Amino acid sequence: VTLAVYFLGPTVAKVLLYYGLAPLIARGRPVRLTAELPALPEVAPSQVALNVGLSPGTRLWLKERFLQTADEGLERRTRFLLDWRMPFTCLASGLLELVELRQPPGATPSRSVTLSNEADPSVELALVTLPAGSALVLRPSYLIGAAAGAGERLVVRRRWQLFRWQSWVSLQFRFFEFVGPCRLIVAGSRGVRAERLDDPGAARRTNQDSTIGFTPNLDYLPARAETFWGYYRGMNPLFDDLVAGRGFFLCQQVSVA
Repeated sequence: VTLAVYFLGPTVAKVLLYYGLAPLIARGRPVRLTAELPALPEVAPSQVALNVGLSPGTRLWLKERFLQTADEGLERRTRFLLDWRMPFTCLASGLLELVELRQPPGATPSRSVTLSNEADPSVELALVTLPAGSALVLRPSYLIGAAAGAGERLVVRRRWQLFRWQSWVSLQFRFFEFVGPCRLIVAGSRGVRAERLDDPGAARRTNQDSTIGFTPNLDYLPARAETFWGYYRGMNPLFDDLVAGRGFFLCQQVSVA
């Protein structure tokens, strides 16, 4: 009996999860955090080295290892946490001991900062601009920097989803919604790709390990992996991320957990 459980137990468990539990979860009600967005974020093409301009009064918070060069004249200080309202999330995602760069008000001309991950050249950076009225649900682990204009602050809404089976299966109990106006800098393996859905009835799926974020007006739902063999061999998680509606989502070019 012990040998049978040892050799056959993992296979039986994966069969039950794939053919029993996963279809029930996939038929659940999707998560939609916002009915409509007045404006959508703008995503620039990802690059190995990214140049970010700072107008007078603008503040940029950045993970120090991504800071390559910066114009002289910028004010510098240390910001221990990106947002003190979510200290444990900042600690878990590495958003601590950030460098704060600030262009003094009234200073001319505008200055700029160049960002790059010198330790890993396969990582590319993308600048996401959120105008007023727009928002983006983002996994904080992919965020490496954020910028806010003069007189503005970085607004992050925490959306809890405790009473959903999907949350307990994926262990994703809350979503972090970044609200414009602001600019976000995200990092992805081999680049960051923005996929736009223009048809309200359109739907796309992506590997959970590659999802960076999505606009909150999309329906978000875990979908069972397309093939049992891929899940059984460990080539794909049990669930993919499925998004539907009109908006766009961000993913990295190469799935890295």
